[in-house]
Amino acid sequence: MLLRTPRRFLAANVGSNNIAMKQAESILAKFEYQEKILVQNRLTIADLFKPNQRCGIYVLHFSNDEYYIGQAVDFVRRYSQHCKNHSDIEYVSFKTFKPHELNDFEKQFVREFERNEIKLRNILLTSVVNGDTDLDLIINTENQNKWLEDNSFQNFEGKRFNNEKVRLQYNKNYLEISSSPIYQRIENVLREYIKIGIPFPKQTEYSFWCVTIPNYAKKNKLIRININKQEVFSFRISEEENIITFHHAISPLVDNFGLNLKELVKTLNFFFLDYTYEPGGQDQIGIGIELEDFEKYIGLEFVKESIRMFNLRLMRKGPNFYNHYHCFALTDKILEE
Repeated sequence: MLLRTPRRFLAANVGSNNIAMKQAESILAKFEYQEKILVQNRLTIADLFKPNQRCGIYVLHFSNDEYYIGQAVDFVRRYSQHCKNHSDIEYVSFKTFKPHELNDFEKQFVREFERNEIKLRNILLTSVVNGDTDLDLIINTENQNKWLEDNSFQNFEGKRFNNEKVRLQYNKNYLEISSSPIYQRIENVLREYIKIGIPFPKQTEYSFWCVTIPNYAKKNKLIRININKQEVFSFRISEEENIITFHHAISPLVDNFGLNLKELVKTLNFFFLDYTYEPGGQDQIGIGIELEDFEKYIGLEFVKESIRMFNLRLMRKGPNFYNHYHCFALTDKILEE
């Protein structure tokens, strides 16, 4: 089942196959790609590309109107590898780039396809997940869409899971955090973030999201919320400053402020992180902000939209990989009050 949504980055149905094809061809033309090449049932394309013209960004066109965007130093060799896994490649598009240009352009190209809701098979770089997912088994797509479309909607119903071994293992970490002079603010910040950014938190806790307090954070305390294979929220606590960092979708910010986000920085006094994570895909940005500005930032509707869009996508990518570090004692306070 595909997840219905009016928002462009959560999956999936752009309408007819003809519309999807025209959108893809329009993007290829925008980036000055030559006409696509018919390769159906070909095991090699060695005759199509000279040895010194095989480094670049390629697009595979599949018979079901899905696409695969990738980079290769030797596209001829990479194509043959793809043929072992995909028997339905119909066309290829290819443009040469220098090796140092490959990463940036590949990300840019993936993002452009996603902005137009064109289905991509390569899940590692993409933000959107099409089709049925494990999350659908506990939260149906209708409720996922309801949560995504209405920033004020939240559901705290359901029974929570408990793992007594994990609970006991990380209770000490909780006790250390709870002795902090700003503990009540920590609790309030986490509660507000979960209210805004975690769908059906009691039902999805542990399996799809968790709160961790790393053991190595002795001097500067650190609390994280993790989804799938990455952190989405971090609270760094020290005597000098208290910084909160977010990873969320960039597209709602761009929609409000354009590609140049300088005006947003002037408004909110935050800073951009110089890193993101692969699981979150290309529609992603990292932002840091001081504790004092947390409520102002997270209270903006387009920020809520960014967080919800990003976190739901990650949950649709798969379960939480860090739940064996989950701090149940802290979520007791957040979810049960």
